[in-house]
Amino acid sequence: AVRTAENVILTDEGGFSRRPTEALRGTLPGAHSLWKSRTGLVLCAAGTSLYQVALGNPTTFTELFIGLDQGVAVSYTDAGAKVYFTTPSVLGKITSGGLVRRPGVADLTGARPTAVATTGGMFPGRYGVAYSLTNDLGEESGLSNVSWVELADIGGILLSGVMGATDVTKINVYVTAANGEVRYLHSSQTWTGAPAIRDASLGRSASKIGRMPMPAGQIVRFYNGRLYVAQGRFIYVSDPFDRGLCDVRSGWIVAAKRVTLLEPVRDGLYVGDSTRVMFYAGDGPETFKLQPAHNHPAIEGTGATVAADFFDAERVPDQSTPVAAWLSDCGLVIGRPDGVVIPAQVERVALASESYGWGSFVGGAGVSQGIFAVEGMVVGTEEPADTL
Repeated sequence: AVRTAENVILTDEGGFSRRPTEALRGTLPGAHSLWKSRTGLVLCAAGTSLYQVALGNPTTFTELFIGLDQGVAVSYTDAGAKVYFTTPSVLGKITSGGLVRRPGVADLTGARPTAVATTGGMFPGRYGVAYSLTNDLGEESGLSNVSWVELADIGGILLSGVMGATDVTKINVYVTAANGEVRYLHSSQTWTGAPAIRDASLGRSASKIGRMPMPAGQIVRFYNGRLYVAQGRFIYVSDPFDRGLCDVRSGWIVAAKRVTLLEPVRDGLYVGDSTRVMFYAGDGPETFKLQPAHNHPAIEGTGATVAADFFDAERVPDQSTPVAAWLSDCGLVIGRPDGVVIPAQVERVALASESYGWGSFVGGAGVSQGIFAVEGMVVGTEEPADTL
């Protein structure tokens, strides 16, 4: 048995060879959180900036975004043609065209327009008015709170005190019928700080009442058309057709402790903390059923989705469906699509770690490797290590 192996590759049959030497591809001081999207986009962070990495000779770094938490690991996920990223204080998305935008457009939680009577052709009565904002991609924010105004005579309504935001191009004005309660879209106008309602036109009913932008957190993942963000012990869930917004009343799940693992598979989500891993079986928050999955902790940041054929068919019989994998105190753990957990190294590895880690699964020259880098780790009882 090998206790320590440095710069070598061990095969399943017990053979070994020298590990290929590394080659410097580029230099970015303080770089961390290197990640590659399914689309081929390569990202990393340094300082408070997010960079796109173009691997080549030389490798170049293009700054995409400023505003990350200093030195804090970044979590990423693919969602169709878009990429979402998060740190505890910022959630962002990158479009297929390379634009970086804030999901949800703007936070209108608690915002309320000032409404006064003006000239127009609306019948007398009591009207409720609210607004939302649309950005340059055509995405709409949640609705503001409603303000009420009484028209004693035929007239119109003038709004003021409305919010603006970066990349916002239009303001959508909503109004009720005279003495009504339901808010309808009256008009979508080029953004102005003082939009007016001068007629009784009513369009579609408002669909984004009680919606707020998806919060930031420590982990972001995409499952069944929804975005999931773990923030402490809360898991926020986006609307199914709008990944930037969530329902302030019901768009969240509370876990037992701070979430350290949030990994989707075909039949549900693996959710882990510092003591155990649960399986949320189902296709969404309306159908989730909690099942105990593994009575061991998941080290934060090490969760990944891995092609099933990375592992042998004995551990993963269904080689066609991706699996989840993470690092625990008993080594590498595999979460199959049906909620069955396989601790692949339980008889050979014992770790102690309460810090953050990063996992990567790579293959080449006939060798597949799962690599975990952990900020602080003890192998067995006393030997320190940087990677496993």
